[in-house]
Amino acid sequence: MKAINLSTGLFSCLLITPAMGGGFDLLGQSNEALFETGRYVEFGVGFGSPNVGGQILAVGAPFVSGDTAPTVPFFNGAFKADINEQFSGAIIVDNPYGRALEYDSGPLSGLSGNVESIAVTGLLRYKFTDRFSVFGGPRLQRMGATPISQFSLAACPPVLAT
Repeated sequence: MKAINLSTGLFSCLLITPAMGGGFDLLGQSNEALFETGRYVEFGVGFGSPNVGGQILAVGAPFVSGDTAPTVPFFNGAFKADINEQFSGAIIVDNPYGRALEYDSGPLSGLSGNVESIAVTGLLRYKFTDRFSVFGGPRLQRMGATPISQFSLAACPPVLAT
């Protein structure tokens, strides 16, 4: 029984990585640093490389879009400190949302864009007991998008061009 628990724990540690699909959510909005013991500092950098593609159906033969999602970098950092026995505070900086889009083939070739975000969170926690606490605080978040278009509608099938 111990061998099964040990191997399950080992394999679950190897699989702890953010899953990234074609959506905008890169990291979620974590508050885990606030629950670490003592003074705590965290910094992380990662890359998400989803494979997003499909077929565009129009009048005539359908065309494959290819992989439209290039690699997207993301980061996070946190600092947490205990104020006294009951109170602790944390500051978290991350970019929870982002996405890049690039059409490299087909009539939409040259169409691209990206969405980026940055967020700063300040949290304060009050611990009633070792098992019950409440926390909250402000979150400042900025999100922006940049569309880049270098393609001509003349290359599109008639249904897409009208």
